[in-house]
Amino acid sequence: MKKFIFVFMAGFLLISFDVNATYIGSSSKNEKLNEDGQLKLKKFNFSPDVTVDDDFYFGSLGKFDNLDKWDGKELAIDNNFTITGTTFKPNGEVTGGTFLVNDGSSVDFFTLKASSGYVMLSVDGSSGTWSTSEYLDGKGISHISIFEGGGGTITYPGGDGGAQVPEPATIFLLGSGLLGLFGFRFRKKFWKPKN
Repeated sequence: MKKFIFVFMAGFLLISFDVNATYIGSSSKNEKLNEDGQLKLKKFNFSPDVTVDDDFYFGSLGKFDNLDKWDGKELAIDNNFTITGTTFKPNGEVTGGTFLVNDGSSVDFFTLKASSGYVMLSVDGSSGTWSTSEYLDGKGISHISIFEGGGGTITYPGGDGGAQVPEPATIFLLGSGLLGLFGFRFRKKFWKPKN
């Protein structure tokens, strides 16, 4: 029984820390920023689970250009966003990795561009993983841009718009940690050794 509980808790903790960005939509055409540095969502193919109002735009915070020869080492834009490459094609192009939204940052979304298409992702939590395998056919990244939301709302199933931090998961993680401490403190009372 003790072994089962330990394995269950360890697996749960590993799953809890593997946070991914939520897919919003993708485009097969290059979309240009307007004169205010904003990206309007006109040419996107949206996920069926995402609703975007007509006037929504993303305010540009910064970007990494021409990453075809990126070696995957850590890249950072100001004190907003850090991204690292961990998976590569045989020719050295980066196809996946991790990202970190730093404390106090206003980053809500980022785009991954490969060839002539790109995918828009919303940030869930402060860190996670990214990959080109599902939405960009595993192509190497050429541009990464980061944005903050503005001018409208993006609604997810059961949500009320914007990028939502998964509070129930946070509370469950805290509760399971407290439960583990309680079990450790009173283990002799509840788990008696077998004769």
